[in-house]
Amino acid sequence: MGLRELKKEVEALPAVTGHIAAFKAAWLQPVRKNTNKQLPFLQELSKETRLELNKKVNTVTDHLHLVNSTNHIHDKLKHYARYLIELKLTTLNGDLAKFNIIKNRLLQDEFMGLQTTITELQYTETALQELTQEYHETTELLQGALTLDESVQFLSLPHKSSLTLLQQTVNKQKQLLHALGQEFLVLARQEVPA
Repeated sequence: MGLRELKKEVEALPAVTGHIAAFKAAWLQPVRKNTNKQLPFLQELSKETRLELNKKVNTVTDHLHLVNSTNHIHDKLKHYARYLIELKLTTLNGDLAKFNIIKNRLLQDEFMGLQTTITELQYTETALQELTQEYHETTELLQGALTLDESVQFLSLPHKSSLTLLQQTVNKQKQLLHALGQEFLVLARQEVPA
């Protein structure tokens, strides 16, 4: 895949914040008197089940905040695509000084460095895996405590599709970061004509 195609894919990639907002809107809030009005049967759960459910809902929310804290990866991918195009142009133009500046920024910058973004993406993947695990545990808890009709009503909410879209977006970010890294390696090994 060429740099142009990579840049188009990066720009077409949705930010995770939209999926996170959709998940939050469809997901549960801790069960209290005035919460989860779309699911009134949650008020009828036993006290022990409600306490356990509230713990799990809070844990899901915490993991969601961790995933949301790394939403700048999307912006970094856009910058990398631009930097790589600029790097290719400097190679063609023979601008060694600019070539070295861009190369060093991608290698050694504490915020914009590729290694930093790789670490952040790994952190995001871990947080997303933990979020998914807690999500499944929460839905299993509810399926065991609710009637079939209530379970169907709960599972018909769009939280599952929002979580799936979030996972797909993070996986696509990983693929694009890998492809951008490969392009960088190819460009960094080229010699700039004087």
